[in-house]
Amino acid sequence: MKLLLLIVALAALTMASPVDKKEEEDYNWENYKIKFNREYTPEEDAQRKAIFDATVAKVKEHNKKFANKEVSYSMGINQFADRTPEESSHSLGLRKNDNANKVGMTGLTFTG
Repeated sequence: MKLLLLIVALAALTMASPVDKKEEEDYNWENYKIKFNREYTPEEDAQRKAIFDATVAKVKEHNKKFANKEVSYSMGINQFADRTPEESSHSLGLRKNDNANKVGMTGLTFTG
């Protein structure tokens, strides 16, 4: 019986998907900073890590829905994972449109 349990446990470990390992590497703060060449002061590092951790949680939650076929696309970690939505929008050349709520638009305008 113990041998059977050992075999099952080993089989489960070997069946871990390489994609899962890659995702877990992507979800690691230190790996992220190396991959995207991020260097912060200790204070900013703590702030950026908190943003990154919140992004990772959102990505994981969304990807659970994707695995359950509740949504049609998966999400991943990219160079904006440690940025606020405002910082990401600015990096993409978007700016807030104050007239957007009046006309039912998204609130972002391409600047160029």
